[in-house]
Amino acid sequence: MSKDSKKTILCVDDEQDILDSLFDELMDDYHVLSSTNPIKALKYFDKYDIALVISDQRMPEMTGSDFLAKVHKIKPICKKILLTGYSDINAAIDAINLGSVDKYFSKPWDSDELLAAIESLLSMYKMDAFFERVISQGKDMKATIQSEVSRSKGFQEFLDNYFQPMCLLDEAACISYINKKGVELFKYSEPEIMLGQNFLEEYLVNIKPQEFVDQYIEQDNPLERLTVKASDGTIHSLPVKLVCKEEDIEKKLCGIVFNVA
Repeated sequence: MSKDSKKTILCVDDEQDILDSLFDELMDDYHVLSSTNPIKALKYFDKYDIALVISDQRMPEMTGSDFLAKVHKIKPICKKILLTGYSDINAAIDAINLGSVDKYFSKPWDSDELLAAIESLLSMYKMDAFFERVISQGKDMKATIQSEVSRSKGFQEFLDNYFQPMCLLDEAACISYINKKGVELFKYSEPEIMLGQNFLEEYLVNIKPQEFVDQYIEQDNPLERLTVKASDGTIHSLPVKLVCKEEDIEKKLCGIVFNVA
């Protein structure tokens, strides 16, 4: 894998030995940056497209949770891992609840578990980056997918085999794309059956489409779970990520990712 094709990971810890250990574990598969100073580390975002940050919690200049909160403001889709001692676990949990940390590991960490978490978070980063491009370009979902496929031959396969169910919606909230996991979630045999169906009208449970739009889309309220009905009548209440884009003075839902982990 060439350096240009590797995702960039930033490691921040005031102990050089920890940074050296992380570098040795990650260097083969990722472009690794490191810093012993969290204040200086923030400047890396001006130069590099950083996909994931690993930070220690206890550092002289600022805590890791405070540092990662600043990272979140600079680049919200950047994935963030916090390394903690046993006494810092509550701080890590609080940071996760605030949305500024994706996962934490206690020192000493298990290398296999850390690498698996990094791989999973970078897969999520790739999806978030895709949605970010969709929103910034303001294109039709189908056109955007076609553009991404032509730009990267493996992108269609990535979407189809993404480990979480996901669907993309057009301007009328009709399904323009749904991946394999999404088809499985809704108990259909093939995606074509769902294409063109209005997601809000056909699959939402316990809330009317307009109420859903008013409460969670236009008012930009966070939605932790979404209750939907599958084709066989079974009900699923799952954590979700709603992706919206601005159009004139309106916000419109353009994508949903279900968390089935």
